Parts: sequence; structure tokens; C-alpha cells
Amino acid sequence: MNRKELELKRLENLKKLDRSYRPKINAVEVDTNNSFKHEFSKFLSVFLLRAGYTADELSILIPKIINRKCKALLKEMHYLVARKYPFPRKKIIKPNVVTEARFKNKRRADIFVLDTGEIVEIETNKKVKKKGAITIYI
Repeated sequence: MNRKELELKRLENLKKLDRSYRPKINAVEVDTNNSFKHEFSKFLSVFLLRAGYTADELSILIPKIINRKCKALLKEMHYLVARKYPFPRKKIIKPNVVTEARFKNKRRADIFVLDTGEIVEIETNKKVKKKGAITIYI
């Protein structure tokens, strides 16, 4: 996909959002009603998406990372970014993401990837599967 096609895809996906909430692109919006674990998982997900990992790979990586101690967590993040573990990454254009996305049909999502139209949901202490979304269970 060339750059022009990518920009058109981003605009097409941006039209799905409810613009009255002013979506913040490439920024992590913090919701105070969620737990620290949930918000930190959201931050890690956005960080790894921008580093080149796909949304499907996050469902494997994030639960492994988040359940470790903080020192081990920082070492793991450095290792993931520096050594491309465990999925090989290509040089790509960093995807644009919207956190706490609100759609026109009154649905909310934790992360919405504008480039691909993927919705990522983070669930802590629940086994709820949201329709049409990649769910990360912590």
C-alpha cells in the first residue's frame, strides 16, 4: 500500500468515529474509571503498535508482559523494541491510533487503528468477547 492509499484509508476509518468527542490521534487518553493495570496495558499496546507490531500479536505479548514485576517489565520493553522479539518486524510507516475511540453507533473502544480499521479491546478480570474486536485478556 503506498502512502496516498494509506492516507485515504485513514480518512475513511476516521469518518467512522464520533467527531463530537474530538478523537486524539497517536495520544494515550487516560480514563480514571479504569484500573492502573488496564491503563498501563493500553499504553503498552499503543507503544507496541507504533513500534511495528500488529494487533493480533498484542493479544499474545501484552498478557505475558503485564503480569511480571516492574523491573522485569522495563527490561522486557527495552528488549522488545531493541531486539524485535519474538515477531520479526519490517520497516513500516507508523500506524495512527485513537485511544478511547467513540463511534457514531455509541460504541466505545480502547484502541482503534486508523490504518487498518482494527479495534483492540483490553479486558481485565473478565472473559467478555466483544464482537468485531481483537480482545486482550489480562
